[in-house]
Amino acid sequence: MRELRELAAYHEAGHAVAAWTQKLTIYSVSIEGNQQDAGYMIHEDSLRPSDLLFSPQSGRTRLGAERNIRVALAGEIAQKLFDPSSVEDRHGANDRLAVDTLLSALHGAMHRSLIDAHFRLLEIETKLIVSKYWSVIVAVASELLRQERLTGVRLSRVIKEATSHWRLSRDG
Repeated sequence: MRELRELAAYHEAGHAVAAWTQKLTIYSVSIEGNQQDAGYMIHEDSLRPSDLLFSPQSGRTRLGAERNIRVALAGEIAQKLFDPSSVEDRHGANDRLAVDTLLSALHGAMHRSLIDAHFRLLEIETKLIVSKYWSVIVAVASELLRQERLTGVRLSRVIKEATSHWRLSRDG
């Protein structure tokens, strides 16, 4: 199995790039771990604190929750794509708990089949995002391995550099 720092870099890069695709502001991403986590990513929440409490059925709440769920799922998906044998139950446990909490708030805990179906849909969408932006995830992970922590500004530069050839190839 690969070094924990490498796995954390791909995991956190997956979160960061997914947040970027969801148009969320990213404040920082890091592989400076602690006792419980190998890294973290801090981003704008796409939900207001009262959204799930007062309007869980609104379209705005559902879309905001789905954006957060894609970001949460992308870390483990990217880590697994980087090294399929690396993912253990403890990896991404907080992410999975956040996903389950959001889906339960949207659908009610009693609607397990609806929660499971919605989860599968969002998981498929997130796998497509990770695949499409894999080269960007690799660039972010590489920079994390060099710097350990990236500010939102530095992360934006890395993403811009990684995607600059996409814009050039369309112009040609």
